[in-house]
Amino acid sequence: MKIIDLHMHSTFTDGSYTPMELVDLAKEAGLSAMAITDHDNMAGFSEAKEYADKKEIELLTGMEMSVHYRGGKLHILGLGFDETNPLFIEAYKKFRKIKENCVDELLERLKLRNVHLTREMIAPYVLGEMDRYTIFRYLVAHKTREDAQYLWDDYLNPAMKGLNINIAVEEAISIIKDAGGVTSLAHCHKSIGLKEYAPPEKEECIKELCEMGLDGIEQQYPDFTKSDQEFVEYVRTKYNLLPTGGTDFHGIYRPGLTLGRGKGNMEVPYAWYQTILNRGNKTD
Repeated sequence: MKIIDLHMHSTFTDGSYTPMELVDLAKEAGLSAMAITDHDNMAGFSEAKEYADKKEIELLTGMEMSVHYRGGKLHILGLGFDETNPLFIEAYKKFRKIKENCVDELLERLKLRNVHLTREMIAPYVLGEMDRYTIFRYLVAHKTREDAQYLWDDYLNPAMKGLNINIAVEEAISIIKDAGGVTSLAHCHKSIGLKEYAPPEKEECIKELCEMGLDGIEQQYPDFTKSDQEFVEYVRTKYNLLPTGGTDFHGIYRPGLTLGRGKGNMEVPYAWYQTILNRGNKTD
């Protein structure tokens, strides 16, 4: 069976492999199609696309967007959109500026945790534009790489608390759909998801998101329990949502996962990729 992986991260955000290295890994894993879904970032797409074409792997445009929802945060995957669409470019530049403009505030907040950094110190770790992931790459480079999650949990996440750097979920859905793509709710079982809600409330949230234009939901994810899987299948069927799936691969920063296979429990079918292309406003 032809398989795909529609959720992974590169060095442009919090992954340990470059976009081209991810393409190589996908080729080795026997994937037919893939999407690099860096956080609010498309900077690595063009080089990955050219390389994927040479490797004969279909590369879908992708981005994992952090959004405001009901006082909390969700991750919405944008897939198959036209990154050259003028409306998308305008919106992308707008929310990228929000991300980039918070660097000075983050550096000040890190000082409260006895981490004294300057723009000059982190500048060598810029990929694209300076943002929170520039700080992350500096911290990883100066600590053991296995500590990557610790760096987020004990330094960056506390420093980011209360910062207004995410757009509303309605806006994110609109941006992707206006550019001919589809949107999918990522890892609904996690804290950055709907974990805090009881099942009936979760369903109400899904219904509300569908009314906002949500197209799909991640139906395959590495650490879904049986109950997670049953819930996703239930709401996906009831609300006619597209199934998507991916490993949320971060390389060595999230050990125990294999691209395309997760914990050995995943086989995302190529047909799901084709369905995404058919649902969007453009096809390859």
